[in-house]
Parts: sequence; structure tokens; C-alpha cells
Amino acid sequence: MIPRESTPVVIPSQTVTANQQPTEQTSAPSPEPPHPMAPVPKVSINKQPQTVGTKTQAPRSKDTNKITVGGIANTQAKPVTSASVNTPGTADTPASVNPPASVNPPASANIQQTPAHTKAPPPRKNASQPASTQPPGTPIISNPATEGQKGSGNNPLPQTAPPGTAQATPAGPTKKEEKPDWLTLTRQEPESLQSLLEPEPEEITRLKQGYKQHRFMAQSVILEESGLSIQVRSAMLAVSLVIVSFFVWASFSTMDEIASTNGQVMPSSPAQQIQHLEGGIIREILVQEGQILKEGALIVRLDSEGVMADLNQLNAKKASLKAQEIRIRAFLSEQEADFNSISPMFQSFALGQNHLLLAQRSALASERAVLETRISRSRSRIENLLEQQQNLEVQKSFLSQELGMKKEGYEKGLISKLIYLATQKELSRTEAEWVRIHGDLTTAKKEMEEAVGDLDELLKKSRETSLRELGSVTTELAQVEEQSRRLKDRANRLEVRTPVWGVVNNLQVKTVGGVIAPGALIAEIIPMDSTRRVETHISTRDIGHVAVGQSVTVKVTTYDFARYGGISGVLESISPTTFKEQDEKEPFYKGIVRLEKSYVGFNEKKNPVLPGMTVQADIDTGSKTLMEYMLKPIYASVNQAFRER
Repeated sequence: MIPRESTPVVIPSQTVTANQQPTEQTSAPSPEPPHPMAPVPKVSINKQPQTVGTKTQAPRSKDTNKITVGGIANTQAKPVTSASVNTPGTADTPASVNPPASVNPPASANIQQTPAHTKAPPPRKNASQPASTQPPGTPIISNPATEGQKGSGNNPLPQTAPPGTAQATPAGPTKKEEKPDWLTLTRQEPESLQSLLEPEPEEITRLKQGYKQHRFMAQSVILEESGLSIQVRSAMLAVSLVIVSFFVWASFSTMDEIASTNGQVMPSSPAQQIQHLEGGIIREILVQEGQILKEGALIVRLDSEGVMADLNQLNAKKASLKAQEIRIRAFLSEQEADFNSISPMFQSFALGQNHLLLAQRSALASERAVLETRISRSRSRIENLLEQQQNLEVQKSFLSQELGMKKEGYEKGLISKLIYLATQKELSRTEAEWVRIHGDLTTAKKEMEEAVGDLDELLKKSRETSLRELGSVTTELAQVEEQSRRLKDRANRLEVRTPVWGVVNNLQVKTVGGVIAPGALIAEIIPMDSTRRVETHISTRDIGHVAVGQSVTVKVTTYDFARYGGISGVLESISPTTFKEQDEKEPFYKGIVRLEKSYVGFNEKKNPVLPGMTVQADIDTGSKTLMEYMLKPIYASVNQAFRER
């Protein structure tokens, strides 16, 4: 006995049920295209009401390879590619085996089918049945002549199918014979095929009816039989590739994380307060509040009468001292004085100092001449005395020799004593004269030395006096120049100018002729240099992700970001603690952002960024992939799950 397997069999528009057997759902493999000449048994199925629970015996067909089913036959499935199904309202098409959820064949039926995932077992060899030449995987429908006797005894038990199920018809002629399927016709034995080439009129009628039934076959059956087209498969493959590509791109594509803050534009330096040191009377007001001024532009002009009078007086004094300096330097250097550096309006000072120089030089020359005369006389006297002294020395030498000779002659008695004494007396007189002349020479030398000393003293005293005077003049001139510089600064401050390029703010002076107190505020200038800074309020929720040096994209509210774009910047500093304003609900940190440019867009002459403009500063705190963004809710749900009380 062959073990029975409960295998569901699907026949279009038919339901095969049986009792007393377990059910098993399987998926039939896709039919393989059979060989054109392979013999296939002819199956014709008719809808006939049957009584559930009765058994009938399928009559044998004359042809063992051709079976007509009027009820549920006791058959054993053989591998076939397709079966011809002929029911009212359907066409002859190859039926794919796709069982319903549960089909219970009768106990007498022995139907085998190979699942799609297993290899079809070979058909059982039977001496009374020829070997099947059909491809594997095809349901095998056994001949009732051979398989029907496997029931109880030689005669099979009659079987009755429930209503709506397929019934096997006798092999002989019937009242309503169905048209055979064309595929079945082509797979008949050559003898049967030859007999069909010349069909009878009744056979032609059946063929026409089968063609009409084929037109009304269910659309689902057509889809099951036809399979998926190349276009559908290509579309499914393209969609799959797009989905996979999206997930790959989302895993590597990064997106920036930003901390969005609000703030306003601030000048690079604090507002410049314009004050006046000395104060004065307002002569002219040249600006208005809110006006943009360039660096050095005039704001207010003060009255300059008092300052200019003091300055002119100092300038005159300065010219006089300068002329004195020139005179003294010329006197000391014994050169001509050059008064060309004196202003033409002060040439009177130059002329006076020139006359004084001439008088000073004349007085010095007179005193010097007297002393030089004394020196000259002393020098002449010294020369005469030296000459006399020299003559006396010669005379003294002769008298000494003469006295020696006369002394020798006196001693010898050659001459008288009187002659000897007269010579001795002459020698003594000559020596006395020499002594007198020597004394006069010493006195003359002293007189000469005194005259030279007086001359040197005169020159020295004159020089020292001139130097002292020059020093005094130079000191006083320096003081005057300092005073003049201060007065010039004061005169320059009479025209109040802005030190930076900026906007006039808080203009305090309103009336021409009014008085400004020393150190009083005149106006404030908000700088507008190329460097701009933004003071932004950073939320306490974002401060943990914000750090100095991060890049910032600043969007100026007054300019459309989609049209003009933003301004790049760098976060320079963060306040060490939080602040809270009256209109703010939560505390915040102050951050200073330095902007790379002071205008929005590409033209620096258009769309300037002015102090006080409100902005939105997006601080770049990092980046994440798109996949991380999409999976973030899942991560959050997992981390927060199972924590409730």
C-alpha cells in the first residue's frame, strides 16, 4: 500500500473536498512548459450536484491515457505539466495547482503533488501502467482501471462529491461532451491525434463552445496562469533599488545641528561720547540726530575770539624770543644773524635784535681793544728791557775781563791802583743796571700777563653772559611754544569733529549761541566700521552644546534670507553666567558673534548691516546622519520605555 498524503488540488471554479483525512496547505510549483508531443491525459470536468458523503466509482475510459471525470476518482497523481479543465462558463486553459486553505480529498483518492521546495518523487512503477514520460512536478492522475482496485476489493467503492465539486464522466459518449483543450490535443498519442485531425461535427461544436468559455475565464485565473511580466518585474526591481539607495544615502548623508538664537547687531566698539574740555559758546550746529557722518566730519563750531587773541599774543612773544635766540647765537658764533625764519608780521622783533647785536659786538670790541693795547705796550717794553739786559750782560762780561787784567797788572805794579779801582767801579755800576733792567722786565711781563688775563676774562664773561641769556631765551621760548600748542589745540577743538565713521545719536546741543560747560556731553556717535558684532541670547537648553569658535550663520531680519542669504560669523565669547530681562521668560547666556562682513549679499555698497538691527543667529553645534535623525524617535522611545511607575 502506498501511504496516502492529504494534498490539496485546485481546479478552477471547482472545490474538491473529502472527509476523514487531515489537511495540509502547500504551494504548488510553477508549471514547466511540456514537450509539444508529450502525451497528457484528457480531463473534462462538469459541474454536477453530488451528494456529500457518497462514493462513486469512476468508469474506465477506453484510452488509459484519457480520463473523463464524472465524480472524484480514486487516482494517484502523476507528474503532468498542465491539466485541461472544461467547466461551464470557463475556457480550456492550463490550470496551475494552487490549493485553497484546506482541501480534504476522499479516503479513496490517492493524489500526490510535489511541493515547490522539494524534488518531485518518481512515479510508482506498476506493471499494469506504462511509465510516465511527463516532466516532474506535474500532477499524476492515475487510470481508474489500475488504481481503482486499490480500494476495498476488486470493485472500487462508489463516491459522491459534494455540490459544486468536479465529477468524473464515463469514457463513453455523453449527452454533453466538452471540447478538449488544444494543449491536451497536441499532447495526445499519435494515433489519438491523428483521429482528432478529422473531427466530427459534434467535436467541432464542442471546440467552439470551449472557445467561448475561454473568453469568460476569471481574470485572477488568467493572472495566475500568465505570471509576472517583464515590465512589472523591472518596476519592482527599480523600486527596490531606490529604497536601498535611499537607506544607503541616509546612512552617510549628514545634516547640521544648530542652536537657533535671537539677538541684535552691535557696533565693534562702544558708542563714542563727544565732549568739550574747555567748553565755550556755540557758534554753529552742523549735524542732526540720526545723520551718518564720515570720520572727521564737523559736528559743532564754537566761538574762537578769546582763544585766537591769546594765541596771537603768544605768537608775538614766540617771535620775539626767536629773534633773541638768533641774535645770541650769532653773537656767540661771531657770524651774521639770519632772521628769515621770523614771520613777516614780526620783522620788527628781528630788526631790534639785529641792532642789539651790533651794539653788543661794538662794546665788546672797544673793551677788547683797550686790553689788547695794554698787552701790546707791555710786550714792547718787555722787548726793550730784554735788549738792555742783553747789552748789560755783554758789557758786564767785558768789564769782568778788564778788571781781571788790571788786577794782575796792579799786582805786578804795572798799573796804578786808581785805574784798577775805576774799572772795578764800572763793573759794579753795570751789574746794578742789569739788576734794575731785570726788575723792570719782570714788571713788564706781569703787566702783560694781566692785560692778557683781562682780555680773556672779558671774552669769557661776554660769552658766559650770552650763553646764560641764550638759555633763558630758549627756556622761555619752549614754554611759549607749549602754550602756543595748547592754544592751537584749543582753537582746533573749537571745531568739534567725529573721531569715527558712525551715526549721530543723543545730540545734546540744540541752540546756537548757547554755552557748553567744560567736559559737557555734546553728542554720541555709534561706530559703523567694517567690523560688526552680534549680541545673541543663548538658551540654557542649548548652552551645553555651544562652544567658543563655532561657526554661526546670521540672518538679518530686515533682509529676506531666501533672496540675499545670510552672513557667516564666529562665536567669540560666552557670558560666564545667565541674564534675565523683563520681557524674557527664561534666563539666557549672552554670546558675542563676530561677523565676517558688514553687509548682506554680494555688493558691499548695498544692504548695510547697521547697529540695532535684529537678527537670528544659527550656531552650528555638530552634525548627524539622516538615518540618525529618522531613528531618533525610536531611540527615545526605547530609552524611556518601561520606566513609568
